[in-house]
Amino acid sequence: FRAAADLDFVGETLPVEVTGTLRAADAAARARLGLGATDEVALVTAELAISVKGTALRTSDSFDADRIPITVSLVLVKQR
Repeated sequence: FRAAADLDFVGETLPVEVTGTLRAADAAARARLGLGATDEVALVTAELAISVKGTALRTSDSFDADRIPITVSLVLVKQR
């Protein structure tokens, strides 16, 4: 998937583009996660990046590069 989004970061709202995947967990993934064979599970991975220059951190010397990559992984389990 690909989506435009707003990220609240250090008191500012930053426009970002998010890309990622959404897939159903197979039996091996459910087992690794300690979930039951009949559990309905979706695995989500999302990636985005922010520019330090575009944030409240722009005056910080703590970063080697302007671009900060962010990866988010989610395990979604349907509750019964």
